[in-house]
Amino acid sequence: MLLQAGHTDDARRGRWPSRALVCALLAAMPILAAAAGPACRKVVISADPKYPPLHWYDGTTLTGASVEIATRVFTRLGVRWELQYLGPWPRVLSAAEHGDVDVVTTLKDTPERRAFLEFTQPVLNNPIAVFVKVDYPINYFGRDSLIGRKGGLTRGNRFGEEADRFIRERLDVEELNDPLTGFRMLMAGRIDYFMTGLHAGRATLIEAGLEGRIVALAPYVAETGNAIGFVRHSPCRALVPAANRVLSEMAARGEIKQIVDRNLERWRQNPALPEG
Repeated sequence: MLLQAGHTDDARRGRWPSRALVCALLAAMPILAAAAGPACRKVVISADPKYPPLHWYDGTTLTGASVEIATRVFTRLGVRWELQYLGPWPRVLSAAEHGDVDVVTTLKDTPERRAFLEFTQPVLNNPIAVFVKVDYPINYFGRDSLIGRKGGLTRGNRFGEEADRFIRERLDVEELNDPLTGFRMLMAGRIDYFMTGLHAGRATLIEAGLEGRIVALAPYVAETGNAIGFVRHSPCRALVPAANRVLSEMAARGEIKQIVDRNLERWRQNPALPEG
């Protein structure tokens, strides 16, 4: 009874919250929890499996420059991560669109992709180049030079809003499974040119033994950078500002360029993708 009296006195003196306030706080807790959203406990990462040296599947795991950059970012943020190989690039994009992964690394920021991805700041400079046979008679002064010629690009590749619109409206291009197929068709004379990222194009020429027989032309079709895409419906989307801070630090130290150069050399030493 003395304890009960003591509590009653405290309440009267304003030391304890009123019953009405307690009830209001309890009622608000589910709303506050919903507003905070679920925590990002692990980041599931995927990437294009046939785009060396930025990202490729080596038969065991996803690897490459962009994969190394992304995993370093999450390691430094203290967030667990998992690499998930999903198959061809269109399947990776579909998985991101349906929320089956948390992050795609790295790709062009386009309106189409912005519907389901939030992008970091640009991470990698990946200009889009036109590749032709070294002896192909083309007076190239820019993408207008391609009008009326037959070209190719990799299915699912996007080069930036303005470049994509030009390609869609003005050029005759065939979508192919991967850059290696494109370069083989180029050598066979079935297409006049092939468009792809400069890094990936050079890596594929190494794989195919076609260095010196196919060359990249200047000026480039587009020079927009590649960024890491966070799935909008993922709780890990909240990491974008922190990821940008780490990426800025890595770029300032020259770390990103070192990673790209090292992975290009790794690919040069073993330029092979698994069959299928």
